[in-house]
Amino acid sequence: MPNKLNIEMELECGEPEDLEERVRNSIKNGLNKFQPYCDNHVDMGDARMTADLDNAEIDDLEFDEDTNTGYMSFIYNADFYAGCKDQNSSDDVPVEEPFHFTVDLNSAKIIFDEIEIPPAWKPDDRMDDY
Repeated sequence: MPNKLNIEMELECGEPEDLEERVRNSIKNGLNKFQPYCDNHVDMGDARMTADLDNAEIDDLEFDEDTNTGYMSFIYNADFYAGCKDQNSSDDVPVEEPFHFTVDLNSAKIIFDEIEIPPAWKPDDRMDDY
């Protein structure tokens, strides 16, 4: 899996005065492109943890229409499969790191700055502390 993630999203069509709302809707509809990031973000050394972006929500979005730049963060769902249905759980996981982006109006795209994917957990990682 690559260490970096490059994400581009189509900017939904609409009126120029609704640009921030169009950006918000476009990002909301494209949050699934963050799956590789979230797969490692949620990984806590347990293969039973999975990231579910089906119901992910934008937590914070700031957009400057003068420079067509902004940043956003989001919340997604992490599922834990325990093997016993009464022990399975599902929790909201915030991604506190802001993801910076630029809106290119000529190509109608939202282009995110390169995103570093968190390293995958391996048993060796935690054993170094012992």
